[in-house]
Amino acid sequence: MRSFLSLLVLLSTFHHLVIAQATPARGDTIATHYFLPQADCASFPAAAKLRRYQETLLKDRRRFTPKKTQIVKTEKALAQADLGRINSRPANSYYAEYPVIIKEQLPKYKRQYYGFYNTESQPCLFINFFIEDREESPNRVPSWLTDFRWTYDGGSAYWSVYYNLKTQKFYDFNHNVEG
Repeated sequence: MRSFLSLLVLLSTFHHLVIAQATPARGDTIATHYFLPQADCASFPAAAKLRRYQETLLKDRRRFTPKKTQIVKTEKALAQADLGRINSRPANSYYAEYPVIIKEQLPKYKRQYYGFYNTESQPCLFINFFIEDREESPNRVPSWLTDFRWTYDGGSAYWSVYYNLKTQKFYDFNHNVEG
C-alpha cells in the first residue's frame, strides 16, 4: 500500500511538472493559432511586443488584435496579390526573383499577424512570413506562437508585408536583409 501511495505522489508530481512546462511563463504572449486551408496563421494580441530589431516596426502605433475574419479576408487577397508590384527592391536586383519563388511556395509559410492603426487611423496588418523546420517539444507552446521570427540572410524564406484593411491594399513587401 505504501509503494502504491508513493507511486501516486510521484505521478502527481510528474503531471504537475509536465503541465508547468506546457504553460508559458507569466508575461509571455501567446498568439491565437488559426489553421486555415492553405495558411497556418498566428494572431498576436495588441499587447504583444516585437523583439530586437523589429521593435521599431510598430513603435508608437495604436494596436489591435487581428480577428479571424480579418485574417481570412487578407489571406484571400494575398492569393490574388502581385508581390512583384509591391516589392521594395529594384526589379533588376538579385532579389527580383523572390516574389515568384514566394508565390509558388505560399502555402508553406507560417504567418504572424500584428494589428495596428496607421497615421490616418486606418486598421492595418503587419504580416510576418517564414518557412522553418524546428523541432518543438510536444509539451510546450510552439515558439513561433510566442516569439517574432526574423533572421539575417533568410533568402526568400523570411519576408513581410503590410496590408491596409480599409483600402484593401498590400504595401512594403520586404524580406530580411543580408547579414
